[in-house]
Amino acid sequence: MAVEVRKHLPLFLTDSDMVVIPVHVTNQRKSWDRYPINEAKLEYPLAYCHYRRLQDANLTEAGEPVLSIGIESKVICWLPLARDVRRHYKMHWLIRGLRRMNELGLHKKYSIAFPAIGVYEEDKIDPVIVYKSVKKYLGNGAFPVEFFIDF
Repeated sequence: MAVEVRKHLPLFLTDSDMVVIPVHVTNQRKSWDRYPINEAKLEYPLAYCHYRRLQDANLTEAGEPVLSIGIESKVICWLPLARDVRRHYKMHWLIRGLRRMNELGLHKKYSIAFPAIGVYEEDKIDPVIVYKSVKKYLGNGAFPVEFFIDF
């Protein structure tokens, strides 16, 4: 299926079966997180607790997707793309994560909502390259992939 670009629709209002959320590898004791993590805490609190327990136990790896299945109404794919909140997203970690999602066949099991990482200047990666990478690794699945510009 094709990768469909979605404008002016929040990531958390998707009808997709799986929502991809970029996160940090490590947990720094801090009072803020990068968007969309704060929203994910509110929308999917049990799935977020699942990820945080793995994070606190140092069981998360850069670019290695963590799936929260059967915890919330949707499958949540936590994708660690930065070491911590003070660091920028890493493109090579994103590619690693997309390759792994492809190897796991997630695009053949679920419709996927993917945020347009790089749209915000502080992300420091090119959203066009992100889109092309999502299309390359997830665009040939059995279900649609939604690429959210205004996530």
